Amino acid sequence: MDQIDKLFEINTTIDKKKLIFTFLFNGREFTDLRVIQFYHEMDQILKSLYDPKIKNLYFIFKIKEIYIPSNFVSIRKVADLLTSHIPILNEKLVFTIIQNDTNVFKTFFKLFKQYYVPVKPLYLCKTDEDVNNCLHIPEEREKMPNILNLL
Repeated sequence: MDQIDKLFEINTTIDKKKLIFTFLFNGREFTDLRVIQFYHEMDQILKSLYDPKIKNLYFIFKIKEIYIPSNFVSIRKVADLLTSHIPILNEKLVFTIIQNDTNVFKTFFKLFKQYYVPVKPLYLCKTDEDVNNCLHIPEEREKMPNILNLL
């Protein structure tokens, strides 16, 4: 059986006592199989957050390019998954960072927001340095655009 190319490479790190899940978009088309695979990976991550040892965490999505999926059912499925875990996200997710330097992401996010409204701040960064500053320097984070306020 051939392996499905993933939508995201997912890395988990601890940096300066912060649990960080980084999702690196591979630039692949959103197919049903890839979305199902991502759904299951994200479901496992979200279920792991119920561990009492985890106090807070951060999501970083690094997206250089994105394609608007033609099948909105897949977007809805991921949105429903996140919605089903809102209590734990409210409790433990500090904020999310989206790293992208194009305006296409804003179009994608407007579409995604029809199905799911993030419960915590969602910062838009352009570079790795911006991401690092947003994570670790509150004064710099305040200068970053919060996508929820832009759309």
